[in-house]
Amino acid sequence: MRFLDSRSRPFKRVDRRKNILKMRNTSCLRLCLTIMTVTGVWLPTALKCSHLRYIYYIFAFMYHLLFVLPIIYMEFGVLYQVLGNIEQMANTSLLLVTHIAQCVKICVMWYKQDEIHSLLVTLDSSTFTREDSNKKQILKDVIQTTYTVSKVFISLVVITGIFWGIYPMLKPTLDLPIQYPNIPPEYKIFPFVYLYQIVNLTITAIAIASIDFLVGASMALVSAEMDILSYELSLVGKINKKDDKGNTDIKRDYVIIISCVEFHENIIKFVKDLEKIFGFPVFFQFFTSAIIICETAFRITNSTETIELLAMVLYFMCIITELLMYCYYGDLLKRKSERVVEMAYCCNWENTDVRTQRALLLLMQRAQRTLVLRAGNMFELSMMTFSAILKTSYTYFTVLNERRKA
Repeated sequence: MRFLDSRSRPFKRVDRRKNILKMRNTSCLRLCLTIMTVTGVWLPTALKCSHLRYIYYIFAFMYHLLFVLPIIYMEFGVLYQVLGNIEQMANTSLLLVTHIAQCVKICVMWYKQDEIHSLLVTLDSSTFTREDSNKKQILKDVIQTTYTVSKVFISLVVITGIFWGIYPMLKPTLDLPIQYPNIPPEYKIFPFVYLYQIVNLTITAIAIASIDFLVGASMALVSAEMDILSYELSLVGKINKKDDKGNTDIKRDYVIIISCVEFHENIIKFVKDLEKIFGFPVFFQFFTSAIIICETAFRITNSTETIELLAMVLYFMCIITELLMYCYYGDLLKRKSERVVEMAYCCNWENTDVRTQRALLLLMQRAQRTLVLRAGNMFELSMMTFSAILKTSYTYFTVLNERRKA
């Protein structure tokens, strides 16, 4: 029995390794894709060529009709009631601006659904997949880290939604979280409207987070592909073998360089397609983020209740994390693309023939143009942009605070 047990354990380990090797690049997206499917944003691949897709279209239409549009209508109703009151307008427009940005993202997701499908297929294709164990390890680390980030981000959003539902209950006078329509707490319909708003706000927040994470994770995976490209360039001139006469086989270097050139072009094309699809919604998100951060900070400084303060701080953290995810991964992609030139220069190119050196020079000339993602062709996704948005938000906050004191 001991012999059988000792022999059975290694087979389990081998199976786990095989599962890792079979891990798809888009495995880190399975949580956000599932959420988008449930919230009527993402058509499952299995239904794309099936007649059942029409049933999903009906489900998506009904979901947005019952959950997305009513919440925006309620927020506009509250905004209309508090026109002229700076503090109340800031509190009301906080969620309204967030949900308008969500509508923009949903429209883009549906309008360019096929293009997004193609991007995900490209990520899992042989173009972006390597058989070498070292290259697989690079992708594996990024996939696992990105998936962990998705779970933490979604958990933060869920906790924020729960606190948004709790703090109205602790007020001296019980109100609806959105405070529209004007239903007194003693009415029998009040608990149902209250529950509807809380569930709606939480689910909507999760849907927004999943769309944002789809873009961020795609940038993270492309950054990993840049690392693989740099690793392949480091092999140039190092793996040549000599025959019995002492001659070096340099054909393999040329094959590697040509492969790197094609790989680099595929990465560039993927980034351009990603920018073409999500450039405008990301630009709109950045534009509204400055307003949202300003209004959240304004509400935090004027909050007098502990639970409400905690809910606003959590919401502030969600917005900052959302913005930071775009800027950090965009900045990471920029730095990884700059490293390609360095790795091409530092490889053992002097051990290669002339045509290999010419191909390498061609790659270096193209790689000198830093690969960046731009939001609406206006500004690039980087930590510099993140700092600029925070400075702009602080300026708005100062003006808003001065108006309130006046």
